[in-house]
Amino acid sequence: MHPLDEIAINKLDPLMHRIIHDIASALYILETKQIIHRDVKPANMLINKNAVVKLCDFGICGDLTEKLDFRTVEGTFEYLPPDPEPDAIHDDMWALGISSLEIVSGQHPFTDWIPNEIPFKILNWEPTVPMTVSYEIQQLILHLLKRNSQERPHSYIDILNKSFICNVLQTPSNDECDFVRGVIEKIPSIDNFKQ
Repeated sequence: MHPLDEIAINKLDPLMHRIIHDIASALYILETKQIIHRDVKPANMLINKNAVVKLCDFGICGDLTEKLDFRTVEGTFEYLPPDPEPDAIHDDMWALGISSLEIVSGQHPFTDWIPNEIPFKILNWEPTVPMTVSYEIQQLILHLLKRNSQERPHSYIDILNKSFICNVLQTPSNDECDFVRGVIEKIPSIDNFKQ
């Protein structure tokens, strides 16, 4: 997503506040309806040049009021927690943590791992969050990435009530929009990929 050396310390903060706020808000709405997303990842987060963030791809959502078959793993392998369980709200929180870490570091934390080793290596993995974001965001990401699901936030309202999240303005600031536009401008044109 971005080379770390181009990001000034705390430059990502306003955007991360917005991303976490907007995605946690969407997941909270699902939670109140007893629905779990089961595929939270950056590829399912849409952001436009006006820094509006939306969660998408509800194709494998699960209804917690129905009996779900949790023996079948749903979601993208690299975003699944070490302890998948029937209370998959905590699984979505883990995926939000992995996604947030990926956004602030510019790459997925398991990029260098062999995919079939991830379930074993993750049991001893100690996440570290780059200093490109504030201490409060670092701590929230680490809280979302607790290996024991019961140590993660109990509800999305716990995330949304954090002062740095609940104070996110309804309309994105000019700085947020400028940052997003700067990132979008660095994305190669689709014409570059045509043969």
